[in-house]
Amino acid sequence: MMKKYSKEMYEFVKANIKGTRIYKMTEMVNEKFGIGITENQMKAYCSNHKLCNGLFHRAEGIRKPKLTTPEQDEFILKNYKMTPNKVLAELVNKEFGTNFTAEQMNSYKTRHHLDSGLTGYFQKGHIPKNKGKKMPLDTYKKCANTMFKKGNIPPNHKPLGTERILEKGGYIEVKVAEPNKWELKHRFIWRQHHGEIPPKARISFLDGNIYNFDINNLVMLTPGESIEMTRNKLWKQNKELTKAGVNIAKLRVAINEKKKEMRKK
Repeated sequence: MMKKYSKEMYEFVKANIKGTRIYKMTEMVNEKFGIGITENQMKAYCSNHKLCNGLFHRAEGIRKPKLTTPEQDEFILKNYKMTPNKVLAELVNKEFGTNFTAEQMNSYKTRHHLDSGLTGYFQKGHIPKNKGKKMPLDTYKKCANTMFKKGNIPPNHKPLGTERILEKGGYIEVKVAEPNKWELKHRFIWRQHHGEIPPKARISFLDGNIYNFDINNLVMLTPGESIEMTRNKLWKQNKELTKAGVNIAKLRVAINEKKKEMRKK
């Protein structure tokens, strides 16, 4: 545990900390007050008292030299807009005889909060360079064997009606449309019997068994009703008891909504 230090020491550190390395500040304090604190204790002391020397703290107490010169900074500022990192590095290297990489240019822009304006996506209206051009014959021959043929069905294609179990929650999904549209099976079954499900509505299992897809075991609840069921522990393994709980939840939600309407009036 760090011992209590005097107010005089605080004033001394506060007056001398700016621009002074921790190891040097430690030496100065020990010499001034005849104590023997360590660098780690001094670092903790400064942190606890919010005293900052304004210097970078690195492993050897040495500030890393700046990567670029002021002239290079000015050149980058003039050329970074809409310029890819690789091209920018090449421009800087050609101008100053340096050997910067695209990764260094990316880090530089990140540190200096420079946004080149490039998104990595083709802009709306972009026209590909090869539009309207036929693929060279030698290129076509090289990739012909791996091209998708008309009507080709990928080896991993799943037919409609295929079911799969989700890792999260263990629920079952069923493929309902091509090329790759899946839906929770209990919601799919509900729609087949009762039509589209309102936004945010939840389809739940009355007996708590997520593999019992009997339509009579499914119930549709609003988010508020579902919360009431959980909050008041109305979910039961017995389907009939849960049905009674659903009626209670619906009644409570209706009462709360009516109270809100009355308060507004």
